[in-house]
Amino acid sequence: MHEDKVAFILFVFLIISSCLCHSSPVDIWRIVLEPQNIQHVKRSRIRLRATQDIPHLAVHIGLSDLASFIYRAGLTDTLSSKGPFTVFGPSDLAFFQLPPESRKVLFTNNTLLKELLEYHVVKGSYFQSQFKNEELLDSLLPGYKIRINKYKKNTVTTASGAPLYLQDQIATNGIIQSLTSVMIPPAGTITYFVKTMSAFSILLKAVSVAGLADILNGAGPFTLFAPSDEAFFKLPSAELDKLLNDPKLIKNILLYHTLKGTVYSAGLTNGETVQTISNMSINITITSQGVEVNDAMVTMPDITVTNGAVHVINAVLLPSNLNSVTNDRYLHFFDNLNNEFNIVN
Repeated sequence: MHEDKVAFILFVFLIISSCLCHSSPVDIWRIVLEPQNIQHVKRSRIRLRATQDIPHLAVHIGLSDLASFIYRAGLTDTLSSKGPFTVFGPSDLAFFQLPPESRKVLFTNNTLLKELLEYHVVKGSYFQSQFKNEELLDSLLPGYKIRINKYKKNTVTTASGAPLYLQDQIATNGIIQSLTSVMIPPAGTITYFVKTMSAFSILLKAVSVAGLADILNGAGPFTLFAPSDEAFFKLPSAELDKLLNDPKLIKNILLYHTLKGTVYSAGLTNGETVQTISNMSINITITSQGVEVNDAMVTMPDITVTNGAVHVINAVLLPSNLNSVTNDRYLHFFDNLNNEFNIVN
């Protein structure tokens, strides 16, 4: 009887609405069943099912290390409060894949652990569909932002280079976006990073000679394939000296290592060509060994900086169209390099 009564009331409602609006019941249902209304109802139901706060939800969806670290860092009360928060939560495997020394620090230094976790939290609730490419989100770690990138060609979304894999997990006080790797807070701009890391002393000199220090210290964003000192030492010493004493030449070489925009390894696809700032292309190859850029191997990918990303490579990239970056007196120099690295023009 109760169901009959509900059906009768609904029937009367549709008739009255039809008369008042001069519309048929079909028109009323079209309004009720508009896609945005269905989405609203669907999302509302999902929210109603949320019965756990962020720390408890982390355990429920298998992020047990994250939950344990939240407790050890003294963030349980914060992330159990009203919020809302969005937590970018690394998987247990992500924490395990950190270098041994980094894992040791997390287990022995609660202050550093707290700062690392604060970098994984932003205020407000963000669904994956709300993120925008190159969007910067203020983390709970003062002064540090999370960079969002959305790559249309492979539909991957990253947060400071870490791909999202288990998305839109809804808690009573926010959302967890699970990650396949741990986000490391950015170590300043590209210029600052190169300046402070001992492995890039030659690159630092090259950047200075080329007059690119201020540009790579700017807002960007840029992606730099950064040759280590070891990469530069593969060049004949006499030719390296010549290279570092020609500002125009070294500038063009470095621009050939630089992309406009933030391109993490998750946004690269095997066999593609990527346009550099020098308007020349570099080739991307992805194998079981990792990412190759032309003939160089990426030895350390996805270093987050405040104005983009850095990938360390083990060889200097040389343009195939050498005439566009040099003059006649350096053709012999590049011929020698071509022979040494088997570069085909």
